[in-house]
Amino acid sequence: MREQLDVRETILCAHRDPAVLPALREMLCAEGWELLVSDSGFDAVRLALQHYPDVMLLDVALRDLDGYGVRRAVAKLLHCGAPPAVFLCEGDAEDYVRAFFAGGAGCLTAPFTPERVVPVVRQVLAEPDEFCCGAAPVGTAVKASGE
Repeated sequence: MREQLDVRETILCAHRDPAVLPALREMLCAEGWELLVSDSGFDAVRLALQHYPDVMLLDVALRDLDGYGVRRAVAKLLHCGAPPAVFLCEGDAEDYVRAFFAGGAGCLTAPFTPERVVPVVRQVLAEPDEFCCGAAPVGTAVKASGE
């Protein structure tokens, strides 16, 4: 009889604000997901290459390499394709366009509450092929409910 492995989905979360990371860690770990955190773009690229997360939550204003650059670097360096990325941003029209062209699944705007973040991550985890490499059409970018 084979034992079933306990494989948890891994979320990479990169945000410039040190006050945001603990809140994201708490809400995502409460769902049973493994979390990798970073406050810099270059470190986020390193973590993505090392661990190949199931989803990346990337701040578009990281201090050394923005979230769009992280997504592009990971896609270029991982020849098998990058994990789906949701960008954490201000939410203006330019953010949505840049997210799409960077290959993102969409944008998520503050406040980053469990009611807004968790359903988006669940949606991307449930259908990763729909959101990988910018496959979702512009009109279907992921948005938190209530927007």
